[in-house]
Amino acid sequence: MKPEDRDELHQLLRRLQEANDRGALCEIIDKTQDRVFRYARLLAGNDDLASDLTQGAFLALTRGYGRIESDVLAWLKGVVRTSLRAHFRAVQKRQAALQGLALLMATPEGQPSILEKLLDEEYRQRLGQRLGAALRSLPPRRRECIRLRYLEQRGYDEIAEEMGVAVSSAHSYCCMGLRELRARMAWEEEE
Repeated sequence: MKPEDRDELHQLLRRLQEANDRGALCEIIDKTQDRVFRYARLLAGNDDLASDLTQGAFLALTRGYGRIESDVLAWLKGVVRTSLRAHFRAVQKRQAALQGLALLMATPEGQPSILEKLLDEEYRQRLGQRLGAALRSLPPRRRECIRLRYLEQRGYDEIAEEMGVAVSSAHSYCCMGLRELRARMAWEEEE
């Protein structure tokens, strides 16, 4: 982009920020939409996702133009990058959930499915006893964090406040506790 084009975008942004000039917003969109779309397509690899990312960037512009301090085009490209990362994280989570579900539903020939097992009262009691024993074996902070998060359905900020720790620590305690629970439950199942 030529320096004079950047200067013009900067002037339009100032008009938008200082006078809430919606005409300036429309001009910014007109002058940057092709560049933002091409950038999004380059990163995303397809037109549909690039179109969604571009629309999201301009929606973010309409809501957050007051926070832009420098180059509006660079800001829009940053929104595209951030949105694309969020998109890929969501796709990975969906794929992991589907893989986990597939593993859960897959049963060896002649074995009852997990759903059939869960309908069996005796199996549920044994599972509850194993889970209780695994929970009791956790270090106190991890056990408390698991209790607050999954039994009382509290958010990490509430857990942190009750435990007197940082939110990141509460999150770490829960993650480590879950990891240990999974390992203990898997180990006990093998016995």
